[in-house]
Amino acid sequence: MVRKTLYFIMPAHARNLSVVDAPLARLFDELTEMDVSEAAIYDVKLAVQELCTNIVNHAYEGEPGKIRLRITVYDEPPCVVITSQDEGLSTFNPTEWTPPTLDEPQVHGLGLYLIHQLMDEVTYQPSPGNNCWRLIKALGEASESADSTAPPTQVVTDAQESTDAVNT
Repeated sequence: MVRKTLYFIMPAHARNLSVVDAPLARLFDELTEMDVSEAAIYDVKLAVQELCTNIVNHAYEGEPGKIRLRITVYDEPPCVVITSQDEGLSTFNPTEWTPPTLDEPQVHGLGLYLIHQLMDEVTYQPSPGNNCWRLIKALGEASESADSTAPPTQVVTDAQESTDAVNT
C-alpha cells in the first residue's frame, strides 16, 4: 500500500542538485513516522543525490535537460522506490561496469558503487531518448544494504516498462 509519493522535475545542472533536499526532507519526516532508522534514511538520501549527480554528469554532460523523480514510500512491504527518468545520453552499459577497487583513493567514480551499496535493488532501462533508473530500499529487517559486494545493475530492455515505472 502506498503511503506517500513525491514527484518532481528538476533542471539537470550541478547547481540544482540541492533542489532535491526539500522534497527529501518531507520524505524523511514520513520515514521517521514509520520508525525507519536514521541510517536507512541517510542511505536513501545519499543514493538519490548520487543518482542525480550521475545523470547530470553522464547523461547530460553539462547540456540542459530535466530529471524527473518519483519517490514512493510503501507500507507493505515497507520500502522506498525511487524512479528517475531523463532524456540524456544512453551510453552507459551496465554489463561493462565493474565496482571500483577501494585499495586506492578515488575522487570520482564511486557514485554507482555507492548506490549499489545503499540500495537493495538497482535497475537501469535505456531506450533512445529515455533513461530510466529504479532503486528500491527495503525498510526494516528486509534491508540488505549492508552487503559488502555491489550487485550487478539489472538491465530492462522493454521500453514500455520504463514509461510505466515512472508514470505509475
